[in-house]
Amino acid sequence: MAGLTALYFGYSENIKLVGASVGFFSAFCLVWPDYYNPELISPNYARQKAKLYMLYIMVAVIFTVGGFLAHSLLLLGLV
Repeated sequence: MAGLTALYFGYSENIKLVGASVGFFSAFCLVWPDYYNPELISPNYARQKAKLYMLYIMVAVIFTVGGFLAHSLLLLGLV
C-alpha cells in the first residue's frame, strides 16, 4: 500500500522513496493508536506529553530513514 501511495504521488522517478514511505507508514501505524486514544497511554507518559511526542517524531524519522536505506541497499544488491 505504501509503495502504491508513493507511486501515485509521482515518486516513480525516485523509487528509493518507496522505502522511505514504507518506513513512515509503519511508524504511523505504530504511533496512531496512542495518539488517537490517549487513554491507552500510561499515566507516566501522559504527564510528559512533550517527551512522548518527541518520541513519536523520533520513531517516524528512524523508520523513514531506515526504510530509505534498506530500500537503497536492496536496489544495490547488498541485501
